Amino acid sequence: MVVMAAAAMLSMAGGKALRKSLESYQTALAGMNREAVEYVRGMSVVKTFQQTVDSFREFKASIDGFGEWAVKYTMWCQKRMTAFVVISSSAISLLIITALALNGGTDWSSGFLSDFIFYVVFTPIISLLLLRIMYSSREGMIVDDALARVDELLAQGPLPEPESPKAPENMTVRFEGVTFTYPGSETPA
Repeated sequence: MVVMAAAAMLSMAGGKALRKSLESYQTALAGMNREAVEYVRGMSVVKTFQQTVDSFREFKASIDGFGEWAVKYTMWCQKRMTAFVVISSSAISLLIITALALNGGTDWSSGFLSDFIFYVVFTPIISLLLLRIMYSSREGMIVDDALARVDELLAQGPLPEPESPKAPENMTVRFEGVTFTYPGSETPA
């Protein structure tokens, strides 16, 4: 039973398919976070320039993309998780049936009874430990992916220095030659 439960667990928590899935999860989550920040930053633009929320199609697309990933991942895990829970939880039933078959149902000596009680208590702990191993391996994959993303950022070289750097003369900000138009208008505002 433990071997079958471990096999069900490994089919769900191990392998390249899960690693790729978790990478796409991190990518979808990062995209949604990035677009949420842009959405919040852009609210003043929406109010000032009379835009609509439809201007933020990227945000909606990132939410939809994350939702699609979540549904696919849930469907992928559904049968595997069900198999793991059924197999690991049914180990106690198999233990009781085996104990009755070995004992013949008649001689419940103190030695046999104490061994039986030990295994009745110990067996559920095995499934709990397998579940913790599964979650730990998943979290480890998420950490590995996050560290790879941080390493990718750190591997980028520094920005080039300008050949002749200039310091600002004062704190004045001027927009020269900048115009904008509202939707449906030909003339600049």
